[in-house]
Parts: sequence; structure tokens; C-alpha cells
Amino acid sequence: MGWAKQPPRSWTYGNVVMIDNGDGVSTLYA
Repeated sequence: MGWAKQPPRSWTYGNVVMIDNGDGVSTLYA
């Protein structure tokens, strides 16, 4: 979306981890 290349970002909500790998957002359940 016009953003510069950035390292992967991650968010944690309780035991749910969302990772933005620059090619979409992946949702992981720990």
C-alpha cells in the first residue's frame, strides 16, 4: 500500500499473535 519495506511486525492479544510479514497479516493461536 505504498509503504516502505519494513521488518515484520507482530501484535499480541492474549494468546493470539498477529504477524504482519509485509505480504498480508497472519494470525497464529498459541
